Amino acid sequence: MNTAPPIPSCATRAHPVRGSWRERYTVWALVIGFGLAVIALTWGVVLVKIASERELEIRMVVKENANLARAFEEHIVRTIKTVDQLASFLKYQYEKQGRKMDIARYISEGMIATDIYNQLGVIDERGDYILSNLPSFQPVNLAYREHFQVHVNQDSGLLFISKPVLGNASGKWSLNISRRVNKPDGSFGGVIVISVDPYYFSSFYKQVDLGAKGLISLVGRDGIVRARSATSIPISARWRVTSRICSRWWTRSKASSPRSRMLTCGRNWNKSN
Repeated sequence: MNTAPPIPSCATRAHPVRGSWRERYTVWALVIGFGLAVIALTWGVVLVKIASERELEIRMVVKENANLARAFEEHIVRTIKTVDQLASFLKYQYEKQGRKMDIARYISEGMIATDIYNQLGVIDERGDYILSNLPSFQPVNLAYREHFQVHVNQDSGLLFISKPVLGNASGKWSLNISRRVNKPDGSFGGVIVISVDPYYFSSFYKQVDLGAKGLISLVGRDGIVRARSATSIPISARWRVTSRICSRWWTRSKASSPRSRMLTCGRNWNKSN
């Protein structure tokens, strides 16, 4: 029996490619890792840019605020010097004329502008308020007031700036600025007192747009607020800041601007500065 030779088969069995899943896994891992690295780098660049822009904006705001502070300082210095000149003038006239001094006449003749003053007057050596520019004022004893007591025992030659007080004669909140009067023998003869309206400073500050949460305050070393741009805060609650904040500010101001020490609220001010 003839047997036919076997016909060779054209089909061959495919052998599995070993390690192909590992290669695919490696490729995907590299792709994902590269993508995450790109994302992280992008976010890093974005965050650095944001931080840089924020720092630049802060520096610009600080510089702008410093310029505003210097402008307000110049305004305060000019105002206090004007008040001091007026106090010195009234002191000279009272020491020369005594109770015959007519403050109302000085005002009517244009020698004194009273747009920022609640009143001008003289307290004698006993503490009695004896002269005023207000035609309807009533004599009252003010010996207990700080702006009188500070001059009684010594002639410092300095101008005194009080805390904001409610005036007995004017009935208005005032910064009482006073200067000592001497008798011919050099003894204490009373004080010249000029009551400045603190809202004069507040109205000046409101001319600057500081935004919804912006605030300007004129604060003394004692922590008492002399004037503020925010008029919505009740007066009874607005006159004091914490002593710690005030102490920090005073420490910085001594290093940055000697002239910021001129307005020593609740203390004396030397006009020679």
